[in-house]
Parts: sequence; structure tokens; C-alpha cells
Amino acid sequence: MGHPRAPAAGMAPPRETAQRVHDYGHLVRRWRRIARGAGLRLEEFARQDEFPVFCVRTKGDPMEGGLYVSAGIHGDEPAGPEALAQWAEAHLATHARDLSAPSLFLLPCLNPWGLVNNRRSDHKGRDLNRVFDRRLSPLAELRRLLDGCRFDLALHLHEDYDAQGAYLYEVHTGAARWGAGLLRACTSRSLPVETRRRIDGWRFRDGLLAQRIDLGAVPGQPEAVHLLRHHAPHVCTFETPSEFGLVRRVRAHVRFVSACLKQLKRLETKKGAKTGF
Repeated sequence: MGHPRAPAAGMAPPRETAQRVHDYGHLVRRWRRIARGAGLRLEEFARQDEFPVFCVRTKGDPMEGGLYVSAGIHGDEPAGPEALAQWAEAHLATHARDLSAPSLFLLPCLNPWGLVNNRRSDHKGRDLNRVFDRRLSPLAELRRLLDGCRFDLALHLHEDYDAQGAYLYEVHTGAARWGAGLLRACTSRSLPVETRRRIDGWRFRDGLLAQRIDLGAVPGQPEAVHLLRHHAPHVCTFETPSEFGLVRRVRAHVRFVSACLKQLKRLETKKGAKTGF
């Protein structure tokens, strides 16, 4: 979920970031090509200030099973939106044609104003990942869009200014724990694993917090908690260190999404074997 510290006022972002990954118009044009090439629709479901907010779905409404992936709820964490676009450019068309593949619900960027302005918050200074239950756009429209949906796994792509490596929050309501394997798959050739033992008050071990959550004891404000409470038994929030190079961070996020899909495919294979399909 990242650390709330923002870049100092007036500080220009790195050149590679300023030129591409904070250009929301460029991101939308890429997603239009991606969706068209996969035979899918880039669906505008809300507006944030002057910016349209989109999703891409591969199957059904409401969706049953599959993977939810959200990027860009914090605008100063650009590796997630860039990685999701890169993953989709390489894989979405093939995935969409595979009838046995897990269904997908993709959110390319939940906070376009923040992305364009390199800010964690929205245009009114609100951290959208702390007020997910409020009647704000695009959160209220997204909650309506998700009504009736149930996913096998929900992913949230984030970054952290204070991190010295990648780490993972894995929370669930009784689902199997995949976090250690997922973390190995996306960091072994991209980034080191975070060594801090306590992050935002939570105890971590080898870059991983994995625990079953008592929903009655957790406020329903973060996106991850809302998904866990209403739409998925298993939620993973992946964090990369913002001070590392953009290419390395993006690569780790791409591998994380790919590793999660491989795990879901294995789960679907096991379910099919048990039911005789």
C-alpha cells in the first residue's frame, strides 16, 4: 500500500517516468489497442475530475471466479499501471482466446489525476486507498460495477518509497497460502526481497505478511479489505521499492501477475480433476 510520503514540492520525477508512465493519454491509447487486439472492450465506468476511468473484463457480468487486478490507486506509484499494460500487451489476446483460462477483471489505473500529477492522492487530496467505502468517484462506481462478482484472487499493485526490496501482503479468509512462492517467482531475477521485519505496524518475515484476517476487526476502507470482505477469499498486495530503477520494478510486477495466473490455472486444473471435467 506504500508509504504516504510524496515527492517534495517542485521536484521533477525521473526523466524516464516523466516522459511515459505519467502520461495517462498514452496509457489509454495503449489499452485501446490492447482491448481491440484481444476482442474485448475498454469500458469507461467513471470519471475522476476530467479523466475517464476504465476497466477490461474477459468474461461475464457479474463475474464468477478468476482474477481481479488493480493498479494506480496511488498516482506516484507508476510501475503498477505500466506493468499491467506491458503484461496485457504481451499476453491478453492469447489469454482471452483460451476458453480454459481464468477470467480477468483489470483496472489499468484507478487514480488517473494522481498518475498525471505524480501524486499519491486524488485531485482533492484524498488517499483513495484509505476511503474505499465512501461515495467518491471512481470508487462508488467501481463498487456498483463489482456488485455480485466473486473472484478466486484479487491483486493490488503498489510501490513503497521506504522499501529496499519487494514485499507482499497476503490476506485471506481460509484460502491456501501462495505468497512465499509468488514472491520468489517475481523477485529472483528482478529485485531483492525486503528485509524489514515491521512495515506499517505489521510484522513481516522474508518480505511476506501472510495471515487469515478477522473481517470484523478490520475497518472497511482500503481496497484490499473491501475485496476480501465482499468479493474474494484471497487478496495479495504486491509492493516494489520506488527508489529502484523503473525497468526493474515493472519487470517484478509483470512477473507477479504472471505467477498469480499460473497459480490460478493450477487451481482450476485441480478443481476440474475433482469434478471430472
